[in-house]
Amino acid sequence: MEKINKFRIEYFGSPYLKDFEVEFYSKNQILSVPSDLNFNSAWQIIHECTICSNEVKFVESGKQNERNYKTLKNIDSKSRKYEFLAEVCKIFPNLEIVKLDNVNYVNRTDFNYEYDMQRKSSVELKHYCCDFCNSDYLSIIRIGYPLEREKGNLAMTGKINVVQITQVMNGHILTEEPKK
Repeated sequence: MEKINKFRIEYFGSPYLKDFEVEFYSKNQILSVPSDLNFNSAWQIIHECTICSNEVKFVESGKQNERNYKTLKNIDSKSRKYEFLAEVCKIFPNLEIVKLDNVNYVNRTDFNYEYDMQRKSSVELKHYCCDFCNSDYLSIIRIGYPLEREKGNLAMTGKINVVQITQVMNGHILTEEPKK
């Protein structure tokens, strides 16, 4: 396993919100992981593959059928084996296993159960691959989509929070199928 420390972002397509300015990074600007970014159009994160050195892209076009990643949800013992949960926590040091109501959940270490009892899990992982060598990448990339102005509230740009990107050896962790 090897962490990705640097990436760049490219924005493309029409703006989601009209007449709304967003500060864009140039295509050649190198950014560090972790990073927080704004967006108002489709975008892609680009980094070097740790195996073959080609460009790897994480594409978010706003359209489900054009995404090149899969979101892994329900990271808990109701849906997956405990060994899978433990392996995820080894890859991501800011995650931990928390038992609540006899179910083990993988959550951020800063997740506050006192404040948010309805939501028991705070983690969704994103999985994508290198198009050249098929090496697997597992990441925590949080995406908040732009919001139109509504009933006196201001419009908001989209937010991207790139927490961690890790190349996972041979996708061994991804061979775990969710429980039926």
